[in-house]
Amino acid sequence: MNSLLRFFGALATLLLFGAASPAAGSASTFVFIDGAAPGNGFSASQPRTPVGDNTGATLGQQRRIVFERAGQIWGRYLQSPVPISVTVLFQPLGPSALAAAGPVSVERDFPNAPQANTYYPVALANSLAAVDLGPGESDIEVTVSSDASFYLGLDKVVPAGSFSLLDVILHELGHGLGFISLVGSNGQFFDNRPDAFSRRIFDRQLNLSWPQLTASQRLSSRSNDPFLVWTGPATTRAAPFVLDTAPGPGVPRVIATPTNGTPLTLAMLPAGFDPAFPSASLQGLLVRARDGSEDPGRAARACSALTNAAELSGRIALIRRGGCFFDQKVLRAQSAGAIAVIIANNAGEDLIPMSVSGEVPAGAITIPSIFVGQSTGDALELLAAGATIRFDRVTPRLGTEGGFVRLYAPASFSAGSSVSHWSVDAGPNLLMEPFINSNLDRALDLTLTQMRDIGWRVVDVPFPFLSYADWAAETLPPAITARAPLDAPNGSGISNLERYAFGLSANASPADLPKLSFAAGDLELRYLRSTKPADVELRYELSEDLITFRTGVAGTDYLETSVTPLPGSVEEVVLRLLGPDSPRRFIRVRLTLR
Repeated sequence: MNSLLRFFGALATLLLFGAASPAAGSASTFVFIDGAAPGNGFSASQPRTPVGDNTGATLGQQRRIVFERAGQIWGRYLQSPVPISVTVLFQPLGPSALAAAGPVSVERDFPNAPQANTYYPVALANSLAAVDLGPGESDIEVTVSSDASFYLGLDKVVPAGSFSLLDVILHELGHGLGFISLVGSNGQFFDNRPDAFSRRIFDRQLNLSWPQLTASQRLSSRSNDPFLVWTGPATTRAAPFVLDTAPGPGVPRVIATPTNGTPLTLAMLPAGFDPAFPSASLQGLLVRARDGSEDPGRAARACSALTNAAELSGRIALIRRGGCFFDQKVLRAQSAGAIAVIIANNAGEDLIPMSVSGEVPAGAITIPSIFVGQSTGDALELLAAGATIRFDRVTPRLGTEGGFVRLYAPASFSAGSSVSHWSVDAGPNLLMEPFINSNLDRALDLTLTQMRDIGWRVVDVPFPFLSYADWAAETLPPAITARAPLDAPNGSGISNLERYAFGLSANASPADLPKLSFAAGDLELRYLRSTKPADVELRYELSEDLITFRTGVAGTDYLETSVTPLPGSVEEVVLRLLGPDSPRRFIRVRLTLR
């Protein structure tokens, strides 16, 4: 385990334009420590009238109540066996900032660290290690501007010219908990090792993640809007359920689905000549075009009349580049009855704009066509028999690029704001944008999924794969599989809730359920569980007569001897029963939908 204390080099700043107290009743406890001079911070004695459900009678009391409410909101969602301590300061920050915050220290290679050689904010590291790695030290430091006009009510009725201190503190705690990149002003990783946040940063123009970039490339990438994105899987899945759709007809998309296999979204370029990419979905089977000149098992170049019109009729033609103009190829496929055309490069992966011959009359072509790279064409050659191609459009979400949520990356780099915030183009406004907005969702929007992406255990998130209802809507078409949690419509005897909780496929058999066996003289339970659900409570119950069951106690009745991550957001759990011998012992796993 390695630690660095007093880390303030990457405090995230919130721009203006645009005695300890635990939070009770939460999945994690926040402890706020007054670091201000006497009479300044929580001890400021100026009388105040209660406002917006804040019952404090002094300025200091009202400030403390706001912080405690922020801790309660965050604490409802984050799980940590170690209290999260926050030092709070009130200082002049000038006219351009409301507050600043960050982790006091960072840790790497601690017990249960998700990734080796990676720095994590100490609050997250404590949570994962289940021990305070920096006893006596705060985990987060928040500095609030004593110059700014703050509204101290807990409601959302914020007077003009003021800012909700509650929204500001929710934002700043987000930075301290891990919404922050530790990359320095020289583009180097802190201590030459990536941090958990920066591992999820991706440049879609360079097609590389930040750990794959050089320091100089990161300096350029941090201003590469709109291509700087967050690739955390939980956030990517949740974004369509949170962000509004962008105006316009949507982004063209082509998907190839083999008869048995995973659908493939094609990297492609629509033709520049008419007709435009279809506005409605178009689907058909893929067929290799043949004109008598093609090699066996390969698509023709379609530079002469096609010889397999009967096979092409009502289907989508695959054609190779070369020998004649693109519009001539498409017209020949159309004449043979094809409803769309895919032309594959024969010399590399470049997506080349399809040129026209000037010999095909305007309006003669009435079917859509696209161009794909050579390797994509090779893959389609193999899939041609029975593969289905679908042309459709995806309506992008505000503040996204290529399906990923964008990070704040203005052309003019802003220290403390660039990278460590969501894009200001997101809609609705998100908590972790660089400017405080008046219509924030105090359910913490995509900040919660971002926390999950870097390793936090997050509960009660109403986003896909993080709640049963969204999982069922996304995974179980009603015409195929019923959606009620206890339904088992395929006759396997395994309910939908068990599939959801145990990370099983829709075709799981009873053999995939938890197994109890003897191993080295010990009674051992081995099973898979999904790492996605946050709304399922999993509890071990013990009995000696199969009539009366009691809830098992970890460390006394059982011990999870290993938890091994597996592909597909699944982990394997091995549990060993402890306690005194008895003639009969039974264990059951109880699943409860919260």
